[in-house]
Amino acid sequence: MALTYDLENDIRYKQGQQKEMQETRKKTILTIQKMLLANVPLTQAQIADFFDVPLEFVKKIADSLKK
Repeated sequence: MALTYDLENDIRYKQGQQKEMQETRKKTILTIQKMLLANVPLTQAQIADFFDVPLEFVKKIADSLKK
């Protein structure tokens, strides 16, 4: 009798996925911040499109840099 195990329902697998998503989000935020601070010749809309995030997300990051 073969034993099957659904890895995608494993709690540790799910925790690993969540951690990876959090790290990816942090890296995305840091890169967007660097682009905005370096005055890269891209609009906020272009940056949002490049990272496939909402424009409001980029605007929120830009506003936090002004403070």
